[in-house]
Amino acid sequence: MNGSCATTFYFGAYIHALSGDAAIAEDFAGKALRLSPLDPFSFFALYPTGIARFRERRFDEAPAYYSKAVQANPRFSPLYMFHTSALAQAGPEEEARSVAGRLLALEPNFRVQPFMAAFSPFLLRTLLICSRPDCVRPACPNRRRRVGRRAFRGAALEAVVSFGETT
Repeated sequence: MNGSCATTFYFGAYIHALSGDAAIAEDFAGKALRLSPLDPFSFFALYPTGIARFRERRFDEAPAYYSKAVQANPRFSPLYMFHTSALAQAGPEEEARSVAGRLLALEPNFRVQPFMAAFSPFLLRTLLICSRPDCVRPACPNRRRRVGRRAFRGAALEAVVSFGETT
């Protein structure tokens, strides 16, 4: 691995965030940002940091990273979906609705189901949270709260989009 290539650390952070290695993901993301702080791909360091915080159930911290990632790349629509999901978990419903509205302005035909299907199983494991800290099973009967279709609709997009439809 090239220790002076920010792109290597961006993708390493993303891979480790999805696989559940939060400490390594955050370390790689930090190195990438230190190597290239003004890089147009800096969102790719902030995005996995948000994923890592979300997977660690640090719901109050995750939205800040997604917000920074959206500022760094406002045209990358998955960031809005993750940001809305994190806000729905953290609690500020009005802010979640606002971010969801920006997602739909950017991508009017966006639906969670096709998005989830395209990125499954990693995204599915990231967005389904169980009450047991070691559980990553999407269909676990012990899951505390489902982020994704149900919470996204209920907390953020109830009046805006019906997620029962697929495109």
